[in-house]
Amino acid sequence: MKRISGISATMVLAVAAYFAFTWGMDAWRVFTSPTFGLDDALASQVVFALGRYLGLAPAGLIKLGAVFGALKGTVAVVCALHVVDRLRSLFRGSPNLEVAQAGFVLAVPICAVALLPMIVQHNPDMLRDYAVDLALAGVAAALAGSGRAVAKTVSPKSLKNFNLMTFEPASAGAKPVKPIDLATFDARDYVPKTLPARPGSRLHA
Repeated sequence: MKRISGISATMVLAVAAYFAFTWGMDAWRVFTSPTFGLDDALASQVVFALGRYLGLAPAGLIKLGAVFGALKGTVAVVCALHVVDRLRSLFRGSPNLEVAQAGFVLAVPICAVALLPMIVQHNPDMLRDYAVDLALAGVAAALAGSGRAVAKTVSPKSLKNFNLMTFEPASAGAKPVKPIDLATFDARDYVPKTLPARPGSRLHA
């Protein structure tokens, strides 16, 4: 189980680094271009295709390109924050998977919207790129969510009222289990004074 958790964390980190680099470069090209990336014939195909369906004028296409670049930049920044947080966790604390999951969840609808016009236009190159990004974002978001659930389940707060005798959480309203002091621990205190008679024995009769 621990090995599987380590593989999942590595996959989440790898996908976060991928989005931080690739989408970060896309956002950089958009905001360093005077036309917000429309001069890039390959990368701007999504913007032109969406603008055609939305009936946007040239000014609207520029604004759409800026919005698309801003969304990609946001995902890249969030994923970069997770990479930095993961490196920090090597020395102290644990990584915050909520940050990574938020970035992946944001990337999923962006990829889905970009895929729609590519499917209609039968553009295999852009379709392949965004399909891969959509698959990576979806899998990484699921892994980050499962990692958060596991971390929440075994957190110290959830073990506060854990019953060591039954290995089950204490019922609602029950008093917290008092920790055992090994310095004064005496096993005889936990042995029943009278043992129940076994059926069929003389004591039972």
